[in-house]
Amino acid sequence: MFHDLKRFIIDMTLLSRDAMHIHVGMAIFLLIWLLWRWRGARFIAWLGALLAALSGEWLDHIAITNDITSAVWIEHWKDLFSTMLWPTILAVFIGFLPYVSRKKKEAVEQSHNIEEG
Repeated sequence: MFHDLKRFIIDMTLLSRDAMHIHVGMAIFLLIWLLWRWRGARFIAWLGALLAALSGEWLDHIAITNDITSAVWIEHWKDLFSTMLWPTILAVFIGFLPYVSRKKKEAVEQSHNIEEG
């Protein structure tokens, strides 16, 4: 079932398998990061992307081959790298972006409204 869904997505988007790894990793990272509304969300999002990448590789490995040759493992590592590169970069650099919590932003807006009114 996993491989049928994977094949369907690849056929519909006309993207390569490697490109799909990049897009899926980014999509999972961004979705979790945007839904989780606190500063530590980048770590949860990164772990979610990693869990998805490892799960996908495990499903690939048990469905495609029982072989443990180095060529198979090199493909798994390449897929993990492709999936996790941008989520890792974002998780590191999001910490350097200015962060204003919703409560702080509301407090600043209220203080400006009081000063004006």
